This record gives sequence, structure tokens and C-alpha cells, in this order.
Amino acid sequence: MTLGLAMALVIGLMVVFANLPFVTERILGVLPWPAGHGAKPFGVRMLELLAGYAVVMALGFAFEARLGNRFEQGWEFYAITLTLFLVCAYPGFVWRYLRRGRRTAGAASTQAAAAPPPKQRDPEQDAQPAQRDLERGRGG
Repeated sequence: MTLGLAMALVIGLMVVFANLPFVTERILGVLPWPAGHGAKPFGVRMLELLAGYAVVMALGFAFEARLGNRFEQGWEFYAITLTLFLVCAYPGFVWRYLRRGRRTAGAASTQAAAAPPPKQRDPEQDAQPAQRDLERGRGG
């Protein structure tokens, strides 16, 4: 395996593992979530996200060790890779939490469009109070 292929594989796996908690109701994409408990809570999704980060990091270190020398990393490396992992998770987060409100709002606007139009007001009734005011000398 070449270095370029290993890097592309790690980045591709990072995108998959980062979005997996948000696109499926299964735990780690494999185990079914209990049906009586409703949707997976946000905390469970965050734990899955951290587990996915650990898997991607382990695979990255394995590729690095196989291709050459494995280098020790400081806290900066982990802070940057975790931030990059969270950036890769953003599309899944948007799809799960931000688009949901738009889908229900779209359904509500569709229902509002199907409702009958409001009753039209009669222009003569609107003009009658103005005419009375003119007759009484109060009009403009």
C-alpha cells in the first residue's frame, strides 16, 4: 500500500465514521437501538463519535507503522485531528438536527397552502364608515 492510498483511505474512513452516528439509529452502525426507547439520545451519538474517532486513529497509526516509522504525537496532534473529525461530522449533524425542523415546517406550509383562502372583505362595507365620517364632517 502506498502512502497516498493510505492517506486517502484514512480520510475516507474519517468522513464515514464521523457521519455514521447521525445517519443511522443503530449503535456503531451495527447494533439495533431498542425500539421502546425512541430515537438515540444526543449523548449516545457523541459517544459513538468518540468511538469512531478512536477507530480511525487506530487505523491511521496502523497504516503509519506498516509504511515506516511510527512517530510519537503530542496533545496538539490529537486536538487538531479531533477538530478535523468534528468538521467532517458537520454534514451528518446538519442532516439530523437542522434539516428536521425544515422538513416539518415544509409540511406545515404545504398544509397551509391546501387550506381554503380567507373570506374576502366587501369594499362597500369598508367605504361605509368613511362615507359616514365625511357626512358628519369628521373626514379628511
